[in-house]
Amino acid sequence: MTLDPNVTYFPDPEDSELVPFAIAFARMMLAHAQFEARIRAVQGLVSGDPTFGEQRKNQWYSDQRAERMAKLIETQLGQIPETKDVVQCLTKSVALSRERNLLAHGEWWAFDPKEQIVFVRSGTDRPNEDQHQERSVADIQRTTDELKNVEAELYMLQSRIESRSPEAG
Repeated sequence: MTLDPNVTYFPDPEDSELVPFAIAFARMMLAHAQFEARIRAVQGLVSGDPTFGEQRKNQWYSDQRAERMAKLIETQLGQIPETKDVVQCLTKSVALSRERNLLAHGEWWAFDPKEQIVFVRSGTDRPNEDQHQERSVADIQRTTDELKNVEAELYMLQSRIESRSPEAG
């Protein structure tokens, strides 16, 4: 591997050129936390137990959520029109959670100030996925926007489910 003299390897987090990345990352983390809270709220609504999603055993991995939520809905509420949309919403969120995990747990090992790109090593060997990936501020912001959209979609579905509950009327 040839080192590029224009790239900063193992950048100093105090580097002022990284500030836009840090801000974008913080926004993404906050959006992800809101999304996770929405999932717990939907779990609580469906299960009839507001603490359901707070219990460790019910904090499902992102790639299991759609199937487990569908089963929870079926068990607790039966056939409802929102099930398909909830499942689609949670299925969409898998890639967003993986992106968040890459940025949160991966190693930001290089920074190209000219191109405004960070190089992130995932540390996780996944089939058909390069362990070394490039991200721009715009990439991180796109993940944030998508997380907010999925959270809003889930909120609307939660509201529709709530509107039919016996307590709503």
